[in-house]
Amino acid sequence: MIDLTVQQYMLTETHLGHNTSVNIDGYRYYAVCRPQSTNARFYGGLDCHGKLSFEILASYSVERQDLNQNETTFPGKYIWSTKTGQKLCDALTQADTKYSIKNFLDKSFENTSDDIENAVNTCHEIIVNAANKATVFKKPVKQKKRKNKNFFDTDLKTKREILISKGKLLSKFPFDPIVRGSYFKCYREYNKSRKRKKREFKQKILDSLDGLREDNPKEYWNLIKSLKDDKKEGPEKTVNTNVWYTYFKSLNKIPDKYKSRINQIDNNQK
Repeated sequence: MIDLTVQQYMLTETHLGHNTSVNIDGYRYYAVCRPQSTNARFYGGLDCHGKLSFEILASYSVERQDLNQNETTFPGKYIWSTKTGQKLCDALTQADTKYSIKNFLDKSFENTSDDIENAVNTCHEIIVNAANKATVFKKPVKQKKRKNKNFFDTDLKTKREILISKGKLLSKFPFDPIVRGSYFKCYREYNKSRKRKKREFKQKILDSLDGLREDNPKEYWNLIKSLKDDKKEGPEKTVNTNVWYTYFKSLNKIPDKYKSRINQIDNNQK
């Protein structure tokens, strides 16, 4: 059976190759047909032909070249203003900076990678030193970490992260119905879960307070203190009464531009 199939395949290929003009460069034709008819002159019919292709997956690693580890750190960010340019020019004309520039120009550098690296680092150091004298560094903004509520557990944190990621995707594709539906579905689930956990946490606290008030007063008050915020306002942080008085007195003070008009109205009423 296998030999018969191979013979039919070879005969069909030979017949098509010699008797048809359908030959396109880049394509290999593999004819598939039913057995020959009874008169042995015509083939019963041909199947569809398609281009065959394959890929070879090879895993290899590129050998890393030795990199120069003598790299210069990138300077920090500076606050730039309208007067900073003039200050930088003044810093470059100072005695120590001019001396460094003179040494840089007098020194001869060869056309090698090491000498080019040294020249770049020396020039970079001169400019950075002048910029440090003329400009002010930007202070990094410290973001205050918001403390989560006691009922905000790991499950809510994970759902919130998923919601944020879906929100970023929605900002990129605001009119995609699939993205919008996925975001609002996640939003509803997150809100529903958050409210439920908050309600359960409050009920748990109330049940604990009812039991500890009579059985263990010390634990009762410790639980009350733990529910308060971390910021404790002591007596030393309260506002003085004189400050309140001065503040509200200034609010009721008549502006100077209206005093003459008010005096005129008072005189007319007398």
